[in-house]
Amino acid sequence: MADLSKHTSHTIFGKRLPFDLVVCILATCVLVKSESAQTNATTPALTEPYTMREDFQGDSLGQFASYPPAQDVGYEPSLTPTSQYDAPGGRSLMRVIKPNVVGSLRFGFIKRIRIVVNDGATFSFAYRVNNPKPDAQIEIGLAGTNGTLYTRRTNAQTNRWTIADARFSELRDSRGEEPPSGLRVEAIYLVAILSEADPDTTYRFMIDDLSLKAACEAHFSVTTPATETIDPWAVLVSDRGYHAADKIAFETKAPTPLTRVNCTLKTPDGRIAIMQKLYDDGTHGDRRSADGIWSNDDLYSLGAADQNGLWTAQLDGSAVAGETISTVVRLLVHSTTPATNGGHPRLFFNAADRQKLPDNSKEQSRDWRTGQRRRGF
Repeated sequence: MADLSKHTSHTIFGKRLPFDLVVCILATCVLVKSESAQTNATTPALTEPYTMREDFQGDSLGQFASYPPAQDVGYEPSLTPTSQYDAPGGRSLMRVIKPNVVGSLRFGFIKRIRIVVNDGATFSFAYRVNNPKPDAQIEIGLAGTNGTLYTRRTNAQTNRWTIADARFSELRDSRGEEPPSGLRVEAIYLVAILSEADPDTTYRFMIDDLSLKAACEAHFSVTTPATETIDPWAVLVSDRGYHAADKIAFETKAPTPLTRVNCTLKTPDGRIAIMQKLYDDGTHGDRRSADGIWSNDDLYSLGAADQNGLWTAQLDGSAVAGETISTVVRLLVHSTTPATNGGHPRLFFNAADRQKLPDNSKEQSRDWRTGQRRRGF
C-alpha cells in the first residue's frame, strides 16, 4: 500500500446542491452498477489510509440503518439520535425495541461502507445496552465483497456506557478464517443479542464515538469539471451540465505519481463515444509539465446529434509501482430541443398550459352550479 495522505469520510447532504448535481446524485443512487473502478483481478488496486469517525452530535443518523432490516424501512421510529442516557459526547444513535413474543432478540445498526482490509485495520465504539438482565452480547459483522460474513461476538456490559474495540483480524467467517488483507468490505453492522427478551420490557441499544481505521481504494481528484463525492458511492458527480457545442475537458490528480491516465467517455446507453489520453507534459491544456496534474482541454465536443442524458467518463491510471487507479465521473447532457413559447427549459409545460388549470377549475365549477340549479337546489 502506498504511503498516501489520509482519507476521512464525510457527507455533503446538508448542502444546497445545484439542479445538475442533484440529477446526477439521484441517478447515482439508482444506477449503482459497479462500472466504477473495474480493474484487472491480477493487478492490485492503489489504496490509501482511511478513517471513519461518527459521534452523532447532530440530527443525522450517520447513514446507519436498522439491522436486521425493519418491516417498513420508509417508517422506522425505532432508530433515532438521542441526548438521553448520558452518551459520552452528549448524543448517541439509539434503537428502541419492544418485542412481541418471549425469546431471543437481535437488534442493532448497519452501514454501507467502502473499505479495504489491511494488516492494521481496527474498529472501536462506545455502546450501552439497557437490559434488566446481564446476559447481553455484542456482535460486530463485516460483509466482504467475496460473499462472506466475518463476525466477532463478545459479552456486553449492560445499563452503562462501555468502550468496545476489535481488530479486523479477530473476526472470523463460518470456517474460522479471518478477513484476508486486501478484501473489500461493503457493510458493517453492530448488533445487541439478548437470550430471552420479555414483551413487557422496552430494550434500548445505543452507540457513540465510532472510529474505523482501515484502507480504501484510491481515487482521482477531479477539478475540471468541478465534482462532488458522496459516501458511500464510489462515483463522482459533475457540478455542471453540458449542452450541444460544449467541450468536455478534464483536469485531475491522483494521490501518487502516475505513468499514464486514460479517459473513456460513454453515452447513456453504454456506447463508447471516445477514448482519449490525459497529459502531464505541458500540452493539451496541461499548465505545467510533470506536476502530477493530468489534463485534456478538448476531450470531446458535443454535437446536436449526441444523446442527452447521463454520460459517464471513466478515468484509469497506472502508478509507478504498477497499481491501478480508476474513477467514474457522471455528466449530465441536456436536450438540444429548445423550450417553446418561452417556457422554462426544465419544465414540461409553459405559461399557457399553466393557465389552463384555473380555467378548467372555473369551467367545472360553473358546470356544477348549472347542474345544481337544474335539479332545483
